[in-house]
Amino acid sequence: MLQQRQDISEEEANNIVSQFESSRDNILNGAREIQEQAKAKADELRQRVEDYLRNTNKDELNPEGIKREFRVLLDDPQAGISLLQSRLSQFDRDTLVQLLSQCQDLSEEQVNQTLDQLKAFRDIARDWGLGTGDWVKSLFVSKFYHLLMS
Repeated sequence: MLQQRQDISEEEANNIVSQFESSRDNILNGAREIQEQAKAKADELRQRVEDYLRNTNKDELNPEGIKREFRVLLDDPQAGISLLQSRLSQFDRDTLVQLLSQCQDLSEEQVNQTLDQLKAFRDIARDWGLGTGDWVKSLFVSKFYHLLMS
């Protein structure tokens, strides 16, 4: 394309192409580094959550069981909801308050608000069902994001 221009010599065109390729490579390398850093951070956060859940010494919070149920949730939202509801039904509100209260960045009011929202979601899921798995993904990402970040 640059060779078709009359106002640019072949040497100038080659320099422009070289600069463009260099810039492109720098951007791609930077993006690759950011992606690797994000993956490492996600792996670290996942490990922290798994360790946290394991250290509760509660079978209901076994990370392997939860992972298995989330896989089902993503593949078959209705079946996944049933599995997660069954798991969550093993906890009473006081137990959940104790677990969430271990997160130092949550006030008592935030813990209770989170549990109230989860209860409302559970009721909606039970009464109306879920149209897609997107509801489920959004809920758990938004409500338990603080566990990943604490």
